[in-house]
Amino acid sequence: MTSIIDILKKSEDITLDQKDFKTFFDKSEEAFIIAAVSGKFLYVNKSFCKILGYKKNELETQNFYKFIHPDDIDNTIGAQDTLHKNKIILNFENRYKTKQNEYIWLCWNAIQQNNKLYCCAKLRNINDNYISKLAHSLKNPLQIIIGCAELLKYNSESEVEEEDSTELLQEIIGASENINNNINNILKISKITLKNINF
Repeated sequence: MTSIIDILKKSEDITLDQKDFKTFFDKSEEAFIIAAVSGKFLYVNKSFCKILGYKKNELETQNFYKFIHPDDIDNTIGAQDTLHKNKIILNFENRYKTKQNEYIWLCWNAIQQNNKLYCCAKLRNINDNYISKLAHSLKNPLQIIIGCAELLKYNSESEVEEEDSTELLQEIIGASENINNNINNILKISKITLKNINF
């Protein structure tokens, strides 16, 4: 049996064919596309189709600008112009329309070779700024709840007017609803992001 050392010592010409190319891209967990500089999808792999919820034949031969959010068209043209100048695009973000007519954020790495664009896409991760804002939006009403509950506990040990207790309870209810609304928003974002991916 030939060892890997023997193989490494050999010098032989090995060429790739179309079948190798298809196998690599189709079996990859990464979302790959090849498009013409005119914007037409030439090839999309299964992972890319899963993200958007379309079948291959629904995407291939379509123009990718048809799927981009209208507010992101100018930035996408700018990114394509960068590629045309033989530069690489890393972590370019825009929104794509899914088959369910919802927009999701995609993050792209891309190069241009001759008249073709070779691109890898992934769903954008929630950034630190968003997480920080989210933490504050949950922390403030939670502090109101804790503060009011402590006041009620303290006042229950002494004489407290019913009017004051009612006011504190209203604060707790309002803050609880605020937290509930924020949690519902998080769940909506998660649902939009994940519903098109089969684990």
